Amino acid sequence: MGKYKVFNGTNWVDICDCQVNIRNANDTWQLLNPNNCVTKYWTGTEWCPIVCTCICETNYILDPVTNECVKQTTLPATASGGQFYPIIIGNKVTSYSGKGGALYPNITNMALPIQGVQVAGGTYTLYQSPYPGPILTRTLSVVGNQIFNSDSTTTKGRLNISTIWGDRYGEKVWFTVRFCVTISTTKTYIFAIASDNQAKVNITSSTFRGGVTSLNIVNIWAGYTPGSTNEFVDGPFTYWHMLPIDLPAGDHVFELSGYNVQAQAAFGSEIYDISVTALEALMASTTATPADLEPYILFTTKDLVQTPPLLLPGPGQTGITYTCPDGYTFTDCNGAPQCVSPPDIYPCGDTPPLPPCECVAGEVAIGSQTWKCSNLNVSTYRNGDPIPEVTDPVAWDALTTGAWCHYNNDPANEAIYGKLYNWFAVNDSRGLAPVGYHVPTLVEFQTLRDNLGGAAIAGEKMKEVGTTHWSDPNIATNESCFTALPGGFKTDDGTFYGINTFGHFWSNTPNSGSIAPTAYGVSLVHDSGTFTAGSTAFSTRGYSVRLIKD
Repeated sequence: MGKYKVFNGTNWVDICDCQVNIRNANDTWQLLNPNNCVTKYWTGTEWCPIVCTCICETNYILDPVTNECVKQTTLPATASGGQFYPIIIGNKVTSYSGKGGALYPNITNMALPIQGVQVAGGTYTLYQSPYPGPILTRTLSVVGNQIFNSDSTTTKGRLNISTIWGDRYGEKVWFTVRFCVTISTTKTYIFAIASDNQAKVNITSSTFRGGVTSLNIVNIWAGYTPGSTNEFVDGPFTYWHMLPIDLPAGDHVFELSGYNVQAQAAFGSEIYDISVTALEALMASTTATPADLEPYILFTTKDLVQTPPLLLPGPGQTGITYTCPDGYTFTDCNGAPQCVSPPDIYPCGDTPPLPPCECVAGEVAIGSQTWKCSNLNVSTYRNGDPIPEVTDPVAWDALTTGAWCHYNNDPANEAIYGKLYNWFAVNDSRGLAPVGYHVPTLVEFQTLRDNLGGAAIAGEKMKEVGTTHWSDPNIATNESCFTALPGGFKTDDGTFYGINTFGHFWSNTPNSGSIAPTAYGVSLVHDSGTFTAGSTAFSTRGYSVRLIKD
């Protein structure tokens, strides 16, 4: 499809160019939306739909429902309570799934939960609720089927491949795991389950049946009649029960529980994205293998076998408490407790939003350099000697030694913009910067400029965004996270000028070709994206200072 071109009235152009105007089926010109599946082009004999695939930026995933590119970050959740239990593959014995796979009618609109009951002689029947409700008819896999029938190796039989149990979890307690399935297309899926003891499944979903919380959908009982008072008894796997169910698009959380009777509970579950007709064909085959079903598996309990072990409530515990950072949402799907950030979303075809700046320990890495994220705000040299504050303009103009001041001599400006220093303080042998840092050379500023794409655009990438501190218009993205601020400056005669408009920063490079003491600085301005690295100024000027790591 991508090889086709359309005529825009002047030239032939690729159909996926979103700026293309095409003549549509109504014989009028319109702007092509590359993600609009009803847009059509003329082949010469017929109108055909244009379908272009949206390609999201790195780390973004296309949401097929909204046609948006989405990115979320995850962090481990902080847990209190619970114990670590290894989940391992269950015993591989020939009695598992001794009677093969059983396929039932669609349970979506049935009275739930479906009750599976094993009675004397090994007869196993599924009923609608309340028990004993209508019996569910079933289709069984043929004798010799390798996908669902029993086998003593992991190469055959879904139960022997997917069955799990919790090591050292104890007897006569429910062992519970959770897993999540994200459905992109509303349709019929196959939910499969079996257990050698008892098992039950709950679903929490915002879309299934209009939204449910912990809805019990299936109970599998071995040697037990629902509603009776007899103790649970141990029973072997008999069937690999497969239940068609209509799942709407969205996230669905399944809670799968196995009851331990005489040892650790062994149970298995899988969800298949396969049609009933295709599944019946696999069940009727004696040559198909478990590998033939693999492409259709959306979830298998085998995936819960992981290192490190899962943190689960111990027998008798009510649960585990998890905490997340502010703004993050907790999820424990697949037994991996995580904190999920709010999503970054942009429409397919647009430019993704810039990531938020992360100033770690007051520093940001740009290329091979590490810069401080804020302006210098010290009143002593590295050795502890004080740097004098000079507020008198005449005294400031006469200085030949280091000094500092606040913009407009107003201490309220210090918290945001830091202090303004003359170049004599920058050049003082006692060191203006704390240990581990230094005032950058002009060459280091020029390296920063080049790392950010050159003088014409580097300033835009360095300045804090918005008009909280910079005057409007402020041409800024701050994608470098340098967060340059417009601290203004103090002129040679002691006059203050340019706060909210200019950001001037000293380098430690002197202008050796000048008769009067001058040095090199760098500058940014609110209404431009440029970064000027190399202008000279008298050493008595008061500029901001931004440090670089040694």
